[in-house]
Amino acid sequence: MKKKDPTVLGPRLILNDYKGADVEGEAFVTDHIFSYILQGKHEVWLGNKKYSFQQGDFRFFRRNQLAKYVKNTGTEGFKSIAIHIDQTTLKEMSHQYGWIADEMNLSGEVLLISPDNLLKGFTESLIPYLQEPEIDHHILMLKTRELIMLLIKNNPQFKNILFDFREPGKINLEAFMNSHYRYNISIERFAFLTGRSLAGFKRDFEKLF
Repeated sequence: MKKKDPTVLGPRLILNDYKGADVEGEAFVTDHIFSYILQGKHEVWLGNKKYSFQQGDFRFFRRNQLAKYVKNTGTEGFKSIAIHIDQTTLKEMSHQYGWIADEMNLSGEVLLISPDNLLKGFTESLIPYLQEPEIDHHILMLKTRELIMLLIKNNPQFKNILFDFREPGKINLEAFMNSHYRYNISIERFAFLTGRSLAGFKRDFEKLF
C-alpha cells in the first residue's frame, strides 16, 4: 500500500496490484478506507484480532488504528481498489447536509459490507479511472461523495462512523500496549492513539512498565 504523504489533503483512489511473493507490512490507518478485492486474499491483524478476506469482499476500515497485513498473491497475484475518505470532505458534507453522528458506533475496527447493486456498480465505475495516468481531482471528489452517500444508503449506521470527528479518547494504556507494542511507530503516534499528550504517555508508560 502506498504510504500517505502528510502534506497531501483530500481523498485518494489507489489500485493495489502485486504479483510474485506475498506482501507483508504494517500501516497506521489515518483515513477511513473503503476497499474491494479484485483478486487474491488479504489477512489483517488489528490489535489481537485477525480478519481474513478474499476476492469479491467489500471492506471498510475505520480511521486512527494500527494494522498488520499479508496480501496473498497466489498464482494470479493480488489486486484491490481502495478509496481513502478524508476528513475534509466529510466535514464539508456534514456542514452541507447537516449530517452528524448522533450516537457512538462500536461496530468494530473493520466492517465487511454486504454489497448491493449500487455499490457494485460504483466499484466497477472506478476501473476506467484507474487506467488513466492520473485521475482529475474534481472527479475524485465527486466519486468520494458518491461513495459516502452509497455507504449510508447501504447501512444507515455508517453516518455515525463517518461523521464522528472525535480524536481517540484516553484508553487503558496497559491493554493497548500489550496488543500493539510490536508496531514500529513513533512514541507520538502511540500517545495520540491512547488519547494522551506526549508527556502524559511517557509518564503513564513509566508507571506501568
